[in-house]
Amino acid sequence: MLSLNKKVWKFKIPLKIEVFLWLFLKNKILTKDNLYKRGWKKKDKLCQFCSNTESLQHLFFECPLAHFLWNVIGCALNLKPILNKEQLFGSWLSNFNKHMKYLVMVGVAAVIWALWRTRNRACFEHVLPYDPIETVFLACNWTENWVVLQKLEANRRRLVLGARLIKQVASEVFSSRHSWRPGARRLKM
Repeated sequence: MLSLNKKVWKFKIPLKIEVFLWLFLKNKILTKDNLYKRGWKKKDKLCQFCSNTESLQHLFFECPLAHFLWNVIGCALNLKPILNKEQLFGSWLSNFNKHMKYLVMVGVAAVIWALWRTRNRACFEHVLPYDPIETVFLACNWTENWVVLQKLEANRRRLVLGARLIKQVASEVFSSRHSWRPGARRLKM
């Protein structure tokens, strides 16, 4: 994990996302459990999407929304879903060669950022996602937006193709063939 802390600064993502990812790796982002440790007592410690205590582990890996997102990504890449930060940056990331790891990390940063933004929107604006596919598409859109930061055209194409593949898998999961009705609320909050 130590070497990854240094490599974060080499990923081709916006600086504020690099800082956020660095704080994420150090478990220093302001999840509700970290806020309580600092004396913040204004609201409860519960996750905005379920009734469990919000922590970094819960919000990004155990919450049903995060769990769904990692399952879609695992399905799209034909890999097992991610269960925790150590697995994400350890055995899961080791499935990729050195060159692809940097591109995968762009996507991982987009997923983590999308989960954070969705959580903050629910927490501060009181706008819950209607559907978990919204967060999948948000992560894919961030990935596609960050394509312009990549130097090589081949890397740009790979990121766009990866984002499209994940969108396609998510759309397939929620297709009418699998008994999902259009317009039906899919997240029970």
